[in-house]
Amino acid sequence: MLLLYILPRKLRIKLKHSQRTLLHLLNVILTFLLSCALFALGYRFFEKTTWIEAIWQTWQTATTVGYGNAPAEGLWGRLMTMFFGTITISYLPVIIGYSVDFVTSRREKIRMGLMDNTHKNGYIIFNFPGTAKTEKFITEIRRKEEHAPLCIIDSRLEELPKEIIMTGDVRFVRGGLLDRSTYERANLGDAKAVIVFPFDSAVSESDSTTETITKLVSQFINPDKTRIIHILVDPDHGWLFEKSISTQVIEEIGINAVVQECQDKYSARIIEKLLSNTEGANPHTVSSEKLVGWSWGDFTRKMLETSHKNNIRVNTFALVKNGIPDTCPTPETKIEKDDYISILTHIGFNWDKFVELMMK
Repeated sequence: MLLLYILPRKLRIKLKHSQRTLLHLLNVILTFLLSCALFALGYRFFEKTTWIEAIWQTWQTATTVGYGNAPAEGLWGRLMTMFFGTITISYLPVIIGYSVDFVTSRREKIRMGLMDNTHKNGYIIFNFPGTAKTEKFITEIRRKEEHAPLCIIDSRLEELPKEIIMTGDVRFVRGGLLDRSTYERANLGDAKAVIVFPFDSAVSESDSTTETITKLVSQFINPDKTRIIHILVDPDHGWLFEKSISTQVIEEIGINAVVQECQDKYSARIIEKLLSNTEGANPHTVSSEKLVGWSWGDFTRKMLETSHKNNIRVNTFALVKNGIPDTCPTPETKIEKDDYISILTHIGFNWDKFVELMMK
């Protein structure tokens, strides 16, 4: 194989062992191009033509188009054309065949987790969380990042499900979670975020495996460029990650929280604090009966003024219309009968009294 004598030794070894189909394809193409170059050189020499004419005749013969304009007239020129035309008839189908084999082989390797992750500025998931969760993650993350690439790292998954492959821009690296090569093949340093799911979301002890993986991942990334997010099964195991650079998301919150955390590094902590109901302000849904006709802009402005004037800590959270919460209403949105308002405030807050203060 000609290519083996041209490429650097390390690349030759890598191609020979892991990219044999690509190696065969490149070797056939190189041989074909070398044959074209020799024919053009010989045609120019024997037929006494210009380089342009020699290249033109080479293309005509190689593609079997054979326009016939200014054909070879000398014996050697004709013999070369016959020989070159014969071998190129066999070369082109071989090149096409190897090209199809290469594409097919590449897809198969991606599906089976045998290729390295080449994506940059994408997302890497450790421990495949299941087809449904992964599809949802891809759908949600690509609402804002249309072509966000994804790589899945797993030691148990035999092959990527077809549903995941069909989403496009997905890689799969199959390897042991304690093998250094797995982390090197994952190309962690070029990722936007690494998300570590529990080995088994039904077993709280999986948090210890998650903690081990996050530590190993931290050795291969630059924290200023790549974030680590881990999903915790049992909130009581949070102490395992006290010295970790990873951000925690409680497993019960769901995929949407993971996606939001990928796009806003404070989201998971805020959501977790809201749901914990143990400290700080919590959501309260209150009646808007006395505020019917107010615009959302007037309400929020008056609410802030009253809060500041009376030293009461309260903030708006959402407007609930027909049972559907709108966390970002337009200032012109009217508060109507049967609407509800979700606010953030501390336990013991008196909404009716606060409304009276706003009405003054």
